[in-house]
Amino acid sequence: MARHAYDSPLEAAAVDGEVVLTAPEGAASVSLTPTAALATAARLERAAIAARGQSARQEGGETAD
Repeated sequence: MARHAYDSPLEAAAVDGEVVLTAPEGAASVSLTPTAALATAARLERAAIAARGQSARQEGGETAD
């Protein structure tokens, strides 16, 4: 499966006690419980920090962290 990295953040909304994430241009959406959404937020932060470091190394630069 081909991946496409969006440069726009997901939209997040609270709907009927769930957290709904929608990709840019409505490409996809997912609904999570509040507990799952909080755990996902922490995982996203860790993955974003790791990916930023990988990108900086590939470009030969330093990270700001």
